[in-house]
Amino acid sequence: MVTWQLPSNYSNLSVTWYDETDNYVTSADITSDIKSIPLFTDTGTGEVNQARIVLRALEGKYIVSGNQIDIYDRFHILCTDIGGNSYSRFFEVIDIIPSQGKGEGTLLTLDCMGIEYHLQHIHVSKPFYFESAFNVVDDLGDMYNENRGSRQPSVGNHNTVWDTVTGNDLPKFTANNYEYGLIEDTVYNRMMDVVDKMGASVSAGGALTFYELSVLAIVKDGFSMRIRQTGDNTSFVTIKNAKITDPKTVGEQEGMLTNPTGTNVLAWGSNQHGSLPVEYSKYFSGVEFFRFRPEWSASVTYPQNAKVKVTQSDQSEKHYISDTNNNTSTPPTNWTQIDMSDSQGEVNGDNVQYSPWTDGKAQHWLNAMANPSGGTQLAWDHNLVIWDEKFFRTWVNAIAWTDAALNSYPQWDMLIQMVIEPHYLEDLGYL
Repeated sequence: MVTWQLPSNYSNLSVTWYDETDNYVTSADITSDIKSIPLFTDTGTGEVNQARIVLRALEGKYIVSGNQIDIYDRFHILCTDIGGNSYSRFFEVIDIIPSQGKGEGTLLTLDCMGIEYHLQHIHVSKPFYFESAFNVVDDLGDMYNENRGSRQPSVGNHNTVWDTVTGNDLPKFTANNYEYGLIEDTVYNRMMDVVDKMGASVSAGGALTFYELSVLAIVKDGFSMRIRQTGDNTSFVTIKNAKITDPKTVGEQEGMLTNPTGTNVLAWGSNQHGSLPVEYSKYFSGVEFFRFRPEWSASVTYPQNAKVKVTQSDQSEKHYISDTNNNTSTPPTNWTQIDMSDSQGEVNGDNVQYSPWTDGKAQHWLNAMANPSGGTQLAWDHNLVIWDEKFFRTWVNAIAWTDAALNSYPQWDMLIQMVIEPHYLEDLGYL
């Protein structure tokens, strides 16, 4: 290895070439011929990883002699930074750009994509009805494996729970429709569509939680899915000295950059200003969580705090939360019954207003004449006059208790004349 070629923030680097013609059996360490690697990424959630490798190709090496590099060959880039963090990823050659100049000699530039880009090459068309997000991605991964070519890498861990490194952390408790049978699209786009919906309410196909999609590609012929909640990584960067004040003034704060402690990030905005109350959406999102909770199954071992429902013989439902870990008992044994009003439920019906316009507003509605049967409790503003296109609409001191009384009341015409200006009555045919 030639250490002088490396940037100052890496302690080592190795690049291994794998030949596609014999299914990636033939390989060679080409680190000594690396001139530079101006780009290699570790990203996800809508972006496929990329790499650009520039090789010294003296006398046509790698181009017409030696280990000739061709389209679909793969490269393993392995390096470690000065903090001890390792980078290991496989890429596949997309474009080959040979060049020659007086100053640099013969060079071979390779533009590569992460091997997960093969998810963009297999198309699917299948509708999913009342399926959880976990099951949809699980099925999409299976369809990719069943339809991939012999040289395309396999996908794994799309059907296993998140274990802090790989897996699928999407919720199993949702039940939504995914109209993926209308048109054909790639496996990758369908997976991204599921992940993008997670920030929405359950009724809109989400889980009120944001998720990230990336892969772990550390073998030449396969990669593992990494679908987890945003920020759920194996290690965390501690952000210090963030300038945070009273939340009431957070809308006036700005992020700042501090060299010793890295980048400090604050969100712009204010939690006090908005257009409509969010309680209504929160409550009905909680109702959807509650309605579509999965049925208890004797074949499942439940962790503590898992929630299930049990449909009774009369089709009524009872909801339970697990009291123990590794719970295989039949409810109510080792289970506690819960309802929408429980603090253990997704939404506490006693604290989240189901309707900010009516909940606890009985007196306001009485004062607005919403309950005429209250008689003397009414407090209508007699100065209120409403322009109704051709006439003014105002109050009338009369109550009809039944439809019959409304239709037969002999003084309605008289009352109308009392409250409407005469020249408008002409337009209505009364004068």
